[in-house]
Parts: sequence; C-alpha cells; structure tokens
Amino acid sequence: MLALWFGLACNRPSATEEPSPAPVARERRVIVLVVLDGLRRDRVGIYGGTGTPTLDRFASHATVFDEARTVSPATQPALHALLSGRAPDAWSDMDHLGTQLAGAGWTTALLSEEPGLGTGWSSVDVRDASLDALASAGKTILEQPGDVFLVVVSNDLALRDRAAAESYDHLVGEADKALATLLDPLGVNDVAIITSAHGEELGEHGGYGHGRTLYEEVVHVPLLVRARGMAPGRRSDTVSLLDVAPTIRAIAGVQAKPSRGQPLLMMGAPRLVAFGWVEGATSFGSWFPGEKWISRNGKSVRFDLRADPKELHPIATSDGAERRTRIVQTLGLEDDTTFVAP
Repeated sequence: MLALWFGLACNRPSATEEPSPAPVARERRVIVLVVLDGLRRDRVGIYGGTGTPTLDRFASHATVFDEARTVSPATQPALHALLSGRAPDAWSDMDHLGTQLAGAGWTTALLSEEPGLGTGWSSVDVRDASLDALASAGKTILEQPGDVFLVVVSNDLALRDRAAAESYDHLVGEADKALATLLDPLGVNDVAIITSAHGEELGEHGGYGHGRTLYEEVVHVPLLVRARGMAPGRRSDTVSLLDVAPTIRAIAGVQAKPSRGQPLLMMGAPRLVAFGWVEGATSFGSWFPGEKWISRNGKSVRFDLRADPKELHPIATSDGAERRTRIVQTLGLEDDTTFVAP
C-alpha cells in the first residue's frame, strides 16, 4: 500500500508545473463571392442608383471600389479572369479558386447559371435558376461546418434586346431582394465580395446588351468587398476583376502560381487596366485615370473621360502598336493574341 501511495504521489504535477492548455478552436472561415452578371454600376445605390436597399446596407460596411473594370464585356471570359486572376486565354479548368481553396481544405461550392467554370470544385450546381433560388441554395451550403468558399453566379440581369432593357431597373430591384437571403445571415467576420462580370448597354451608344463593345457602361463595374482588415469606405485606386482572385487567395492563405492581378488588401497607386475579348471583333482597350483607349479591327481611338464622360467624341490616335504592346504586357499575354471572345 505504501509503494502504491508513493507511486501516485510521484506522478502528481508539482506546484510549479502548469497543466497543458486546452487547444484553442480555430474560427470557422467563410468567403462568399456573388457575381451579378449584367449589373450596371450606376444602378447600385452607393454609385448613384436607386432601388437597391440590400446592396446599400452591405455597402455601408464594405470597401467600395469606384474605379473597377472588367476584363471582358463577354460573360465567360470575364468569369474566367475573375476566378483565376489571369487573362481569359490562360484559363485552366483545373487551376482556379475552386481547386486552389479545395486543395487547402476548404469546401468550395459553385452555384451558377453559367456553365464552363471549371472542374475540381467540392460541389457544382449549374442550372437555369433565379437568383432567389440560387441564394436559398447558397444559404444552405453556408450552414455546413468547416471553411466554406461559395461562388454564386446569376445572369438574371444579362440582356440581349431592347424589349428586355425596358424592364431592367425592375429586374435589378428583384435581384437586390433575392440577395438579402444570402447576405443578411452572414456574420461580421465572414468575407463577402459582390461584383458583376460586366454591365449592360441600354441604348447609350445605339446598342443593347453586352459583349460587343468596350464602352464604360459595360466595362466599368461595381465592386464591393467586406473583409477583415479592409476598412469600410470608398477607394479610388484603379482595379481590375483580375485582382479578385489574388485577394481571395491572400485572405484564405492559399498559394498559387503568379497571376496578373494584385491583392486588394491595401490601396495601390493608379495603374493601367486592360480589357478585350469582344464578340465578333478583334477589339481591346485600356483605361487610366481620365483616359480611355480602344482598338477595334485595327482602328484606334481614345476618349478624354474628364471632358467626355459619355464617350461621345472619339479622338483618333496613331499609337496603336505601342498601346497594344503595353496591354499585352499588362494582361500577361502572348504577342499574337487576337483578343476575340470564344
């Protein structure tokens, strides 16, 4: 009995020995990327529009980017750039945010009306559905345990003709209502990004829809980011949808091969942003504060956006070769790129 007591006493922690601390549970991480294909920037309340109370509430706690441009006015090239951080020509079905975060242990879910956004996601649901239905399905996915990266792509606002344009503002209001299902339950530490693959023409330059021109109503897009470490308020630095993927990777702590975009976590200096991949034409262009330059089928023009914000008075230029070289370098393309949308 004495030996048993002696053995137990020797195994007791000394007065100076502290017990091992209990493991600290890591906070669950959630990142939501919502792409409202066809949402015009000027229809969102924070950018001067009306009828978007859900987006307005979100914007009041988000970083609002005033000078964001898409990479293409055509949906699929724009989405490929958004999900990879690389030009559409460099898209890989197995190397994008869905596979990169999945490889780091995240549940990656894609809910989309647009096909062709890659394989390797943890789950993919591509179907013709309203944003309301996609938002409800997304809310269910966000209730799963573990780290979740959810992408919702809706084309409820993408137009093709003048008749549809007449109901555009009503459609924007309906989309805004549907977003509440997905956004309102998010916690204060959950990351959410809302943008558009492109805007829509509503007759400003004689056309309707998207994909065929590079005017500001199509390439100048809304971009709202709510993330820890990014102060709410407006930012005027020039950014591209190429910057979204590097931003998400930085927030998630995921490594990937270099891309042309830059993380949006800190304000950057003004820089050239470039775009192209227009349907049915070899067309590409660039934007720098105050100036827009476009080449279409070999003819180049520029716009002084300070004096001509509606792009009604093109100015002929003769520096197409130099501009094209700079755009190719900005997008990380081969010299022989055609900039034609697939």
